[in-house]
Amino acid sequence: FSRSPADDSVEINWDKVEALLQYGTCDLMAVDPKEYPMLFAENEFKTYKDKNNLYEIVFETMDAPASWIAHNAVMSAFSSGRTTACVVDLGASGTRITPVVDGFTLNKSIMETSRGGDSIDTLVSAALANSGIAVQPWFAVSKKNNIDESSKGKGKSNELKVSESLRAMHSRDVVRDVKKWMSFVPYMPV
Repeated sequence: FSRSPADDSVEINWDKVEALLQYGTCDLMAVDPKEYPMLFAENEFKTYKDKNNLYEIVFETMDAPASWIAHNAVMSAFSSGRTTACVVDLGASGTRITPVVDGFTLNKSIMETSRGGDSIDTLVSAALANSGIAVQPWFAVSKKNNIDESSKGKGKSNELKVSESLRAMHSRDVVRDVKKWMSFVPYMPV
């Protein structure tokens, strides 16, 4: 898949999709695609042409008996045992909110934004900084048993010398852990 930044369209290499489907079904799952129907989650296959290309591979090349492309939000709702739900899909680069009613998506009510996990990481980091909590990577935090008593007061530094990009990467990991464990909404049965 390659994404065009100009119009946010996706160009799909169908030869690679075919090779991936063959590898996944025949080699990894060790099943004959002629014996089982195939279910696909709709993500990049948005246009009529893309769906036709996928069905052409499934039916003509792999000889599958049946196939269906389902919407991701519907599959998410069904996986939690619901036919009606409001599905929030939070990705790294965007967020999509999709209402599902009786197993169908309300396409005109889908809300999308370019704010995703990365921007939420920035918000969590700012909230921690405003609370007076300094986010430090694991290697910048000294433990009592790791401090060399003989180097105290002699000008030696116990801090590990690393590049700024490595420090930033590990700081982002700490922020993501805080986001993951402190912003989690558990499933609560009604």
